[in-house]
Amino acid sequence: MNSLRERLIFLSGFFVRPATVRSVSQSTRHMTDRILYHAGAMNGGVVVEWGAGLGVLTRRLLQVIPPDGYLLSFENHPQYARELKRKLSGPQLEVVAEDASKTPEYLRQRGLPKASHIISTIPIRGEDAGQMLDAAAAALEPGGRYVQIGLWCSRELKNSSFQYHGRELVWWNVPPEVIHVMECRNGSANTGG
Repeated sequence: MNSLRERLIFLSGFFVRPATVRSVSQSTRHMTDRILYHAGAMNGGVVVEWGAGLGVLTRRLLQVIPPDGYLLSFENHPQYARELKRKLSGPQLEVVAEDASKTPEYLRQRGLPKASHIISTIPIRGEDAGQMLDAAAAALEPGGRYVQIGLWCSRELKNSSFQYHGRELVWWNVPPEVIHVMECRNGSANTGG
């Protein structure tokens, strides 16, 4: 369970930046279990988390990533990124205090392979959705899994670089959320419009 300090930090982040913080509370254990179920097997390589928050999902990802795997957790909220770096560390984790849309560039600069999974809890809306999906397609290996959390983003998730596999509404979360599951067709950004 999250400490009172963590709850207050998370809640204050929501009030300071409501457009970029999806919820007033962190994901429940049930929600993280469902996310991992939909992400499927993680067989090593690079896994990318967008919107790490204070690390609820990050901790769970570190439990399921094999020893040869690597987790890049992007969090552009400064207070959340500092807290995450303070709480979690290790050879399999790198907390990146950058905008998630820079993932392809970041992978290239670090000499890392394309990701097998991107799990995103950041809110995507409107024109930002296309930019984020293009970034995900450029960062994922062919067949890579993209899991997006968000209640109102089904329409925004249409992109020719991905095959949509379905969704699940998770009621046991505050607020309830939808997990969207997609697969990268070719691992390159959609240039066809």
